[in-house]
Amino acid sequence: PRNGPDLVFSGDQFWRYAGRLGIWEPVDGDIFDSETGSLNGLQVGFSDPPKYIKVNASTLAGVKACAQVVAGQKDYFDDAPAGIAFFNGFLSTQTWNLEPHAPEHRAQFSARCNWEPDASAPMLEKMLAVYTHQMTDDESRLHLMLYQEVLGCVAAGINGYSYWLTGYGDNGKSTLLDLAAELVDKKL
Repeated sequence: PRNGPDLVFSGDQFWRYAGRLGIWEPVDGDIFDSETGSLNGLQVGFSDPPKYIKVNASTLAGVKACAQVVAGQKDYFDDAPAGIAFFNGFLSTQTWNLEPHAPEHRAQFSARCNWEPDASAPMLEKMLAVYTHQMTDDESRLHLMLYQEVLGCVAAGINGYSYWLTGYGDNGKSTLLDLAAELVDKKL
């Protein structure tokens, strides 16, 4: 796009950094068609008779191919720093510090809220208390830490962990999975 922010082509997709959100957003490939198409009929040079740009399907395909080469960074998002983009900054899950947004964070998704380290979750705490009330304090604390770890990995998009939920019923397995699914807007 003309005079726009830098583009990255990675994973067969164009991406543009949206600084206000602190994330890289996918770019619709049609933008190249509309931007290039807007040049159709534009006079070029000062020759007599005048020459005009003619945009056709081949021109559009060529522009996209050139843009892929220029903006190509095959594994750009693979080595992204571990963290979560929030409205008010990027939370590093290595240091647990909230940093100003930067393209180098390579975040592609946002939690769509502010990071508030002192926030409480009374409904979650109440739900977890229902499922851990018959445990000792140490067992309850360990289960709460495990639930937080599971939900944190889901929210941060951290892969490579497996969890096995067991029990006969009414012990929170489905509720925990439903909550995890809500964090990523998916149905399990």
